[in-house]
Amino acid sequence: MEGESINLQRDRLFQALAQFEATVEAPCVPGDLEGWFEAVDVAFQRLRPMVVEQVERIHPQQFSAIGQEDEELFRRVERMQQEDAALRKEFDQLGDDIATLERSAENLEPDEAKLREAFDGFVDKAIQCIIRVRTQEEAVRTWLMESFTRDRGAVD
Repeated sequence: MEGESINLQRDRLFQALAQFEATVEAPCVPGDLEGWFEAVDVAFQRLRPMVVEQVERIHPQQFSAIGQEDEELFRRVERMQQEDAALRKEFDQLGDDIATLERSAENLEPDEAKLREAFDGFVDKAIQCIIRVRTQEEAVRTWLMESFTRDRGAVD
């Protein structure tokens, strides 16, 4: 990913988010829970490094640029940094959940109903995580642009 433009990285992130979302939302055919989790894991493993790249490398650069352009946006930057930390933690947990549920599915294949509640909870959690990543990307982009174009009165 080194050397790619930030816009290209963002486009790839949004494509990977869409793929992960489509995979998570795909109906799970009875008897194929293992296969469903395998597909979800593949999509997640493609997405995860992109999210990590955003929160660990790209966003800190953007936060720095926002702060240099407009110190009054410090509180916004602080909140976005907190959201990045929370997203990173949530993505780690999502990966753990996939592995745990995949192992459970292997053991419970004949009686998948026992996993239904955990399965539904995982789907909800994954969709919420996708929404949070998209929201964070829009927030960072918006406040970065705002920092360069904001009318600060006599300061400008």
